[in-house]
Amino acid sequence: MKEPLTDDELAKIRRLLMGGVGFREQRGDVLEVIAVPFVEPEQAAEQDVPIWDHPNFNDWVRWLAAALVIIVIIVVLVRPAMKKLLYPNTDEDGNTVGPNGEILGPDGLPITRMGMTLD
Repeated sequence: MKEPLTDDELAKIRRLLMGGVGFREQRGDVLEVIAVPFVEPEQAAEQDVPIWDHPNFNDWVRWLAAALVIIVIIVVLVRPAMKKLLYPNTDEDGNTVGPNGEILGPDGLPITRMGMTLD
């Protein structure tokens, strides 16, 4: 706890204020300097609150649900569509497919085994 100011300290503060504000007794100016302690606000005791009772819990759940929906949409709809747009001539296994459905090699020609095309 803080100790109150002494009379000498109050007198020093009074003289300082009198010089700063242009104090004149001839005008009838009055200056009162007193020491009053400030009231300290009561600190609310922090309690362990369950997460579902937290004021922002509903916002957190909404953001999480929105993020999950966006991830599902990207994985289920956007990714296969982009794959089909970027690689239109590939099958499910990642093999390049020709116009007649035959598997093409890296040179773009149908893969054959001993002169025969594979189906």
